[in-house]
Amino acid sequence: MFHVPIKGIRQNVKDSLLVIASDLAKAEQLKDALDALHKLLGETAEYLLIPEMRDAKHRGSSEQISARSGIYNAALGEKTTFISSIMGLLGPAPDPEKFKDNRLALRLNDDQWAPEKLSRYLVSLNYDNEAQVYLPGEYSWRGGIFDLYSPAHNRPVRVEYFGNVIESLRLFDPQSQRSEEEIEQCQILPIDRVFIEEKTEENVCIFDYFDEASLTIILCEIELIKQHLSQFGHHSHGGWFDKIINSRCKKLFLIDDTVESNAINKNIFRCGVDSLSHLSIANQSEDCVNLNHLHHR
Repeated sequence: MFHVPIKGIRQNVKDSLLVIASDLAKAEQLKDALDALHKLLGETAEYLLIPEMRDAKHRGSSEQISARSGIYNAALGEKTTFISSIMGLLGPAPDPEKFKDNRLALRLNDDQWAPEKLSRYLVSLNYDNEAQVYLPGEYSWRGGIFDLYSPAHNRPVRVEYFGNVIESLRLFDPQSQRSEEEIEQCQILPIDRVFIEEKTEENVCIFDYFDEASLTIILCEIELIKQHLSQFGHHSHGGWFDKIINSRCKKLFLIDDTVESNAINKNIFRCGVDSLSHLSIANQSEDCVNLNHLHHR
């Protein structure tokens, strides 16, 4: 139901947009509905779903763990739309500075990352050494050929060496194992929990990765979000939720099933679905970005 107003807000946001639902099922439904709406309109759009960990100890499948590493990297720099449950957003994450410091870019003609050195570094980032590479977070080394699957890429990368020099970088199909198009560089990311075990004075979550000043946030059914946190959340999550509400984000939308819309202050808007449905019309004016029709300054 909320996908139409979310699409309308999204097309008027120039920077990153974070959509928060009460639980993972609702977040997945939102993403599916938005994908279907764009497909119906013949449009291309990307929505990144933030996965949850499987249980209270924050364990997850290798796919979930690797996907979160890709989300961290996107949140640090990409201007896109993220969709998350409240528990997915508040799950533990590596310190953003440590994550950034341990990213690595492999480039053509680079001689600084010989296969032996690269293998040791990937192990330190929690990659698994496998016979063949199929999933993010895996690598395989056979003589002068080094395959790796970083969450930064949608396919694994084949690194071919001449001695210690990187001679080629190609994406390849994990099923057929056949090389495909060449790329100029390969970005390697740490795999999620590699730094989480290191205790810090303050817990870190994915929200720390966003630049609040350039972020627009949509909270879908805030009362359901609070109920879900109360039922399933950790005692520390309440403080994080308050931090989101009181963040320095550009705009914060609270969308629910009500008809009325009003401005709580100059940056926070409580929006009824019906009153926002017209925002799905393309090419809105700049007034729509500022939502002057919802409040008086």
